[in-house]
Amino acid sequence: MPTARHANLATRWVAGLIVLVLADAAQLLSFYPGRTDELWAWPIEPELTAMVLASAYVGGGYFFARVLFGAAWQRVAPGFPPVVLFVWMAAIATFLHLDRFTTDSLPFAAWIALYVLTPVGVPLLYLSNRDRMPADRGAELGQGVRRALAIAGGAVVAGGVAMLADPQPFIDGWPWTLTPLTARIVAAVLALFGAVWVSVAVDGTRAGARIPLEGHAIGLAALLVALARGQGDVDWGNPVAPLLAAVAAAMAVVSVVLSRRSA
Repeated sequence: MPTARHANLATRWVAGLIVLVLADAAQLLSFYPGRTDELWAWPIEPELTAMVLASAYVGGGYFFARVLFGAAWQRVAPGFPPVVLFVWMAAIATFLHLDRFTTDSLPFAAWIALYVLTPVGVPLLYLSNRDRMPADRGAELGQGVRRALAIAGGAVVAGGVAMLADPQPFIDGWPWTLTPLTARIVAAVLALFGAVWVSVAVDGTRAGARIPLEGHAIGLAALLVALARGQGDVDWGNPVAPLLAAVAAAMAVVSVVLSRRSA
């Protein structure tokens, strides 16, 4: 059996801090999406976009809580690369659109600190734990499952990266109103959800699949709740809207099933 070693102490302390930050951000965006002009780093409209961002924080909060409370490193390591991708994309969106932020506010100071520190700090934490992976990594996922996760997740990541690089075509065809900043933030959220599947496929072990897929399913459930709550902001006649909801629901179900099988 693999030797279970949890993340090092520094990683767990940082994970605890991240949990607090994500919990606060998630509750603000989920429960007060109409007050982002005073409570957030920039005014987010429509409210649905705020709740979509909250879905990433909800799933991330679960994941980092598992890191904090001592899950074996092997079981959480595959969750770090998707987080790295998300924070890098959010940082790029931030620095491309600083003029859209309320720069003289405390929420902006917190946001900018988060997205200056995490793009460097999270990769360093990940690398600092590389010696904690056991030599015997246990049972592997089936090759067919890994291939399907990699292809489907990779397609979602590619869409998110394309949206980050050139948001205007997506803005024109999106089923709710986006700006260049919010389009790039939504792109980061979508890429995060796709990257979890890619990372689980690359890791290839049952042990490494469970916790990232649980966080993935929780985040997608929050995204579906956001779509339900913000349905008035959505043009459901736009075929992208039902496609987005269907893909999110299907990915959530698959992640739940695979996480149970990886228990």
